[in-house]
Amino acid sequence: LQLNIPGAVFVLVKDGKLLLSKGYGFANLDKKIVVTPERTLFRLGSISKLLTATAIMQLAEVGKLNLFEDINTYLKEFQIPAKYSQPITVANLLTHTAGFEEHSIGLETLNPSELIPLGKYFANRIPPRVMPPGKTISYSNHGMGLAGYLVEVVAGMPFEQYVQENIFQPLEMYHSSFEIPAHLADDLAVGYEYESDNYQAVPFSYIKIPPGGSLNATVTDISHFIMAHLQNGCYKNRQILYQTTALEMHQQQFTNDPRLPGFTYGFYEDYKNNQRVIQ
Repeated sequence: LQLNIPGAVFVLVKDGKLLLSKGYGFANLDKKIVVTPERTLFRLGSISKLLTATAIMQLAEVGKLNLFEDINTYLKEFQIPAKYSQPITVANLLTHTAGFEEHSIGLETLNPSELIPLGKYFANRIPPRVMPPGKTISYSNHGMGLAGYLVEVVAGMPFEQYVQENIFQPLEMYHSSFEIPAHLADDLAVGYEYESDNYQAVPFSYIKIPPGGSLNATVTDISHFIMAHLQNGCYKNRQILYQTTALEMHQQQFTNDPRLPGFTYGFYEDYKNNQRVIQ
């Protein structure tokens, strides 16, 4: 099957070790830059949400926030309208059960000057509440973006700074960022669309709620994050989550029906060949 993908990268880890990493094809067709596992940056989209959820669990395990608290308790610049009797909790955000309507128009921009702080963004663009919280899974970029804003409020620092200090640095993810620094910009893979036997470069788009989708990383960096979760919060001799916290994060926390897979705190749950998978 010919998929017309100009470049890709693969990584395999087991028992806390990197077994294989390999790049294929080109990160930039015009400049003939090949994909390199240790250097090529890919926009990883909603994998960003797993780092946001990990940050929330770090703050929860040290008592800086309560997963079952009304998020309005922590919000200062704005409040979530009390449309239903049940408040939206932090756990609702991590399991995509807050009951927000999903907005995608205006979520991205080609102009970085249009990016504004998360607090100001949400003060003007809180999605409507259309379902009571805790009733059904409804995938929400804004819900996880709001979780990232809670990280800022509770930790007292920008989301990017918190993740740099508490996830990227201890996991040696030195080529990862939510805001691409100048020294890494040339390593970002170009996105392409394939039409009429030609590859057309797609302009880089900026997501206005970075915690929901702006992560850029190399595959080797992401392998460190994978290893940390496979080892219940431990990477090498560093613990980014207590083991009990990691196990709680990996457990099913909500399902629409007991016969179906559901959500953990941040991960999809699934079953493949009778093997439980979180992804």
